[in-house]
Amino acid sequence: MNLDFERKEEINYSIIIPHKNSTVLLERCLKSIPCRKDVQVIVVDDNSENQEELNAVVGGFSQVELILTQGGGAGHARNEGLKYIRGKWVLFADADDFYNKNAFSILDNYINSDNDVIYFFANSLDVNTLLPTPREKDLQNIYEKYDSDNIRSADYIRFKNWAPWNKMIKKELICEDVEFEEIEKGNDALFSVRVGYRSTNIKVIKNKIYVYYTREGNISTSKLTFDKMYSLFTSRYRIYQ
Repeated sequence: MNLDFERKEEINYSIIIPHKNSTVLLERCLKSIPCRKDVQVIVVDDNSENQEELNAVVGGFSQVELILTQGGGAGHARNEGLKYIRGKWVLFADADDFYNKNAFSILDNYINSDNDVIYFFANSLDVNTLLPTPREKDLQNIYEKYDSDNIRSADYIRFKNWAPWNKMIKKELICEDVEFEEIEKGNDALFSVRVGYRSTNIKVIKNKIYVYYTREGNISTSKLTFDKMYSLFTSRYRIYQ
C-alpha cells in the first residue's frame, strides 16, 4: 500500500512537467527539484521515441510519477497532469528548464500562505550564449510595475503574465474552466489569464526561482499576437462570467 499516495495532506507541491524526446534535459530539470516526501513530480510524456531511455531517467527519482500519452502537445500533456495533482500548490516546469538553487527553500515560506497565487521572477537565458534574453527584461518590467495597492498594477500581473512556470497556484483554484488550450502555440496564455481572473489574493515575490532557456525556433519564443489572443478570449467569453 502506498501510504504517501493516501496521505494527501503530506503533499505540498505538485509539479507538472510535459516532456518529449529530451531525456538529458529532463534529468537536469528533475535534479533541480528536491527529493522530498511533500513534493510530487508528474512527468507527462508526449509519445517520446525512446521509452526505454525515458524510463531509465525517471526511475532514478523516487518522487516522480510518469504519465504516458499518445501525443497531443504540451497543452494536452499539462491537462493530463492536472488530473493527478495532490499538492496544496501546483507548479509547472518545462523539461528543458530547471529551478534555481534554493528555489524551494524560498517557496517553503509560502506553503501555508492564504494567497491564491504566488508569482515569482525567473532567469531567461539564451541556450547557446547563456546570456539574459529580452524575455527576462520583459518579465522584470512586469514585476517592476507591480504595486499591491494599485488595482491596475495587480491586473497587469494577473493578465499579462502568460507563462505557466513563473507562478505557484493553490490547488483549489484549478477547476474545469482552468485548463490549457490544446493548440500548437500559446497553449498556456488563457490558462494563466483564467488563473489570474479567479484569484482574489495574490503575492508577488522578486526572487529568481526558475531558469528558462530560449532557443531560436522554439515555439514558446514565438509571440502570441494580439489578434490571436483576442480571438481566444472572445471564443471563450465564459471565463469573464
